[in-house]
Amino acid sequence: MKRHRFYAEILASPCVLAGQEAHHATQTLRLAEGDTVELFDGQGRSVVGMLQSAGKKQWQVVFEAGAVTLAPRPRIELTLAIAVPKGERADTLVEMASQLDVARLQWMDCRRSVVKPDAHGGKMEKWRRLALESAKQCGRDYVMQVLAPIGMASVLRAALEEQHSLLVLEPTGVQTLWNWLGDWVAGLSAERAEATGKLTALVGPEGGFADDELALLSGEAQRRPIDFVRICPNILRIETAGIAVAAAVCAATAQTDK
Repeated sequence: MKRHRFYAEILASPCVLAGQEAHHATQTLRLAEGDTVELFDGQGRSVVGMLQSAGKKQWQVVFEAGAVTLAPRPRIELTLAIAVPKGERADTLVEMASQLDVARLQWMDCRRSVVKPDAHGGKMEKWRRLALESAKQCGRDYVMQVLAPIGMASVLRAALEEQHSLLVLEPTGVQTLWNWLGDWVAGLSAERAEATGKLTALVGPEGGFADDELALLSGEAQRRPIDFVRICPNILRIETAGIAVAAAVCAATAQTDK
């Protein structure tokens, strides 16, 4: 039987379940004292415990000492650096990327971007809440980060500092995404069997990258490996391209776990 999952800070037994999480347990799921639930903290730790009453607006979750587990990180860690789609399409992208185990969704402010959310506005809060709710639903242990928009130069600099491989989605790319991923995964050598493969994939706006952005990428490619790949012959919407990349990487990760 599938247990209901709740987000909480896991320190020691008992843990407190309050606010929206407690409301969800009581009002939506109609859980009662003695029911078994699972807690996760979004950073890999989780524990199964039992609900105990702690007042009208909160619960305590009691569990045995040593019951907290720490999940390993995925074999491949994907940063999806992507222009912001319009309206509800951005919400869909956040939810789907979370389900497909994207490590972080880095909104990218491109020259032709139409949507440019405030770094501290309500949209950012909404997307982070969607990522958390999606993690609860799909069972992932590490909540996807949703990062405020930055320019392409900053994306490239962060990828260099964190030693990520770099991938650019372009309809004119010579190699297909799936073939590139196959070669890249094969390149994770035996001595790195326990290491995490780090990858940043760039997806531009629907109008494509501007000339100066392509020039920046081309110049950067002279100094370090940057691969330009295509997904299919069609021109895809932002969220479609992002979900396709995430799905391909998620499938490649499953292959490495065999």
